[in-house]
Amino acid sequence: TGDYISRDVQKADYLDMAKRLITYVEKNKKMPNYVTYKGIKVLPRLVIYAFAKILVYYEDHNKTAPKYVTISSKAYTKRTETGNVVYDYWVKKFGFKPTCIDDVCDYIRDHFEYEFYFDDYKSNQQVIDSKAGNCTDLTQMAVNMAKALGYEWEVIHTECRQSGTGHVYPRFRKGGEWFTRDVACIADESTYCVWCDVEDGRGYLLAKNPSWLLENLNR
Repeated sequence: TGDYISRDVQKADYLDMAKRLITYVEKNKKMPNYVTYKGIKVLPRLVIYAFAKILVYYEDHNKTAPKYVTISSKAYTKRTETGNVVYDYWVKKFGFKPTCIDDVCDYIRDHFEYEFYFDDYKSNQQVIDSKAGNCTDLTQMAVNMAKALGYEWEVIHTECRQSGTGHVYPRFRKGGEWFTRDVACIADESTYCVWCDVEDGRGYLLAKNPSWLLENLNR
């Protein structure tokens, strides 16, 4: 799986990525799982799409390659459900309208449960219906609620230093500093807490906004 990316990649870097992609394919007779760019694991389909844009630019600008190309996971991110749909379903199910993300977290603390399973299994509505989920599904649901409430957001993918297990949690901002709300920890321990926190050293940062999570964010 690849990481989330939204970067303007300079000419020297995108040519280097192309050369490494060609070398791998010619040697292994298959596509790689990812192509690295400054420590970011970029999905090959994003690289190919970027080079299609480069070729069009080259043809339209008198055989001149662009100085940079934008590579973005958003080109392949599925958008089948908006944050407002999740918010509206929450209101219909629970009968109250949160006005901030801490209203959501308070309800999760008091009424939801953490459920152990791997990857993303439930849709946002299934998480709301069952009032339970793992860190991935709870985070996806919370991010959609935050989107409807007007927050900026990001998802931290971390590896727990003590156990070695993977974990994700969201961070939010609305006209101020970023703050963390680990909804899985909140659901499990019934208090505001953070598992495998990167900031205090209990977790290693693996990625921000991993593409595998964003692909099903609105499911």
